[in-house]
This record gives sequence, structure tokens and C-alpha cells, in this order.
Amino acid sequence: MLTWGRTYVGLGLGLVLLAAGGCTADPEPEQPQRTVEVCVRPDAAHREGEQVRVELKDGQLVVASGSITVPGRFSAQAPADRTVDISVEGVAAGSAGPSGNTAIVGCGDLAG
Repeated sequence: MLTWGRTYVGLGLGLVLLAAGGCTADPEPEQPQRTVEVCVRPDAAHREGEQVRVELKDGQLVVASGSITVPGRFSAQAPADRTVDISVEGVAAGSAGPSGNTAIVGCGDLAG
């Protein structure tokens, strides 16, 4: 009989702790986003028709990545309130400073 009593007390205590944990957990605030567009043109490092990998990083955290064909345009969402570093095939290609607007890097008159 004593064993059942301990079991019920243990289960009841566990449920109370579980419910309390769910009530106190704060949801993560949504981070404002903006669009970052990166264009890659043919040059000595990137031949026309070549597939290249583009990465957008917030510090060491990759916030977006993808592959495009040269010449091409990569577009992704990134944090609006942080500077985002851009790399193409692992080589630094520029950055987009904090802004609520679309950041366009290296596109100029590239059709796309």
C-alpha cells in the first residue's frame, strides 16, 4: 500500500512540474527579416555555366545557403538587424549591413 502511495505522489509531482515548465517557457521572439540578393558574374574565379555555392552568415551561423549557375542571382531571407557576411565558394564576396530594406550585392545590371 505504501508503494502505491509513493507512486501516486511521484506521478502527481511530475505532472505539476511538467505543467509549470510549459507555463514558464517564453516563446522566442521573432527576428525581423529582410531579403538579401547576391549576384555572381563570370570572372577569373567563376566561369560561365559553373555551379557555385553562396552562403549568408551571421557571425559563424549560416543563415542561408544555396547553389546557383554563373551568371546568377541568389536571394534569401536574413536577419534585418545584423550585418550578414556573404561568401561564394567559401571566399568572402561582401556583406550586407543592418537594414529593413532588400540588400542587393554585386548585381548592378545583371539580368535576372
